[in-house]
Amino acid sequence: MADGNLDDARREAADELYEGFDFGWQVKDANGWEFDDFSNEWTRVVFLENEDQPGGDSVKGSFTVHFDPGTADPNHAYANVQGTVIDNGLPAGRKP
Repeated sequence: MADGNLDDARREAADELYEGFDFGWQVKDANGWEFDDFSNEWTRVVFLENEDQPGGDSVKGSFTVHFDPGTADPNHAYANVQGTVIDNGLPAGRKP
């Protein structure tokens, strides 16, 4: 698979996992995906509603997807919010 096609396929898979992920917090916003040509890890910064201060500053976290090398097959996805890892596993139909 050409690199551009692999990136597109990984972006689609990562977006799907992100959209279906249960953070346990309300997502207010997110940055784009960060990755490099040598890594099988895609990460994005997320901003979550601060339940203790509604309308106040958001809580910053991250969402990370790991892919099998050279493929768009995710093998792990998790969030990190204030040092707590939220690992809901992969949705049905996705390879564990």
